[in-house]
Order: sequence, then C-alpha cells, then structure tokens
Amino acid sequence: MATLFDPAVNARLRERLDGLTAETPRRWGTMDAAQMLRHLDLTFRMALGDLDEPPMGNWLTHKIRGLIIGPMPWSRGLATSPGLRTTSEPCDFRSAHAALQATWQRFLDTPADFRFADHPLFGPLTRREYGKLMAKHVEHHLRQFGR
Repeated sequence: MATLFDPAVNARLRERLDGLTAETPRRWGTMDAAQMLRHLDLTFRMALGDLDEPPMGNWLTHKIRGLIIGPMPWSRGLATSPGLRTTSEPCDFRSAHAALQATWQRFLDTPADFRFADHPLFGPLTRREYGKLMAKHVEHHLRQFGR
C-alpha cells in the first residue's frame, strides 16, 4: 500500500500534482483545481493539528478504517468534514499550490514520534495509517482532475 512517507510515492504524486494548471478541468465534483489544492492543504493542516475538525465518525467508521485507508476503492462524492470544504470560496491557484507544497512538506518532516491529530471520521491514526490515507487522498483528487 502506498504511503506518502515512501520517497518514490511522494515524488510521483508531487510530479503529477505539478502537472495541474488553474485550467485543468475536473472529471467530477464541484471544486476547481485551485479549490482542490486548498482542500488538500486543509487536510494536511488538519492532520498536523492546525485545524480542529469535530468528530463525524462512529464505532463503525473506526472499525472499517483499515479497509477505507487500505484496499477499498474510493468513490466520487465522499463525505467531507465541513471545515475542509472549499467550494464556496474562490482560490488563487499559485497561492494554493505553494501553500499545499509547504504544508505537505511539514507533514513529511514530522518526527517519527509525532502525534497526529485525530481524524474526524476515523479517530486516532498511526503515522503509518496517516501516510497511507494522505497518499490515497491525494491520488483520489489527482484522478478527479485526470492526473
């Protein structure tokens, strides 16, 4: 399973992300490319503890998190925590891209014993789980924009 903490996976995802432009059309959903970058930045900030998202999960989402983080494919239109939605605000593509790159790097630079924030849907996650989740999340949105 891919993880952002694998340098090869990280490099491939960043290269694909760098191929986006402000004009890259979405294949589904309502976010434009800049809003998607902002959304990803917010999710990294949430994981780092910069944003406090209220819990949305329950015992079931905590139990099946391994499937969702692991082999289960993600469909379009998944639930998004309210504080991570970006469709109501215009975003500047260059600024959103730069912010995401910086926050992404902060995520990667966390020490091995860093305590990531609880995920709103899945609760407490290990470093390994967060690495997999974030790789899968970035991959999901790159596919959304045909990258």
